[in-house]
Amino acid sequence: MAAEPRLVRIALEVEAVADPHRLCRELGRLLEASGARRVVADVSALAASGASVDALARCQLTAKRHGCGFVLEGASGALLDLLDLSGLREAIPPVR
Repeated sequence: MAAEPRLVRIALEVEAVADPHRLCRELGRLLEASGARRVVADVSALAASGASVDALARCQLTAKRHGCGFVLEGASGALLDLLDLSGLREAIPPVR
């Protein structure tokens, strides 16, 4: 049986979304140090907003640049709907 790729769990808070550049720098450092192949982002504290979608898109791109997948955990229906509307739901899916 193949081992599951290493993953990193992060919890995104409202304060982190307010500074997406810092958030992505910190995520990039974490991914470099951990060698993870997947990021699971707990977004249960995030509201469905343009700022949240922007931060998630930037985090997904940061993860992709480090060769990692990026999935959401705890996303509200409203946040998933907003990701659908923005065309990002396939790029930023919920955990299955």
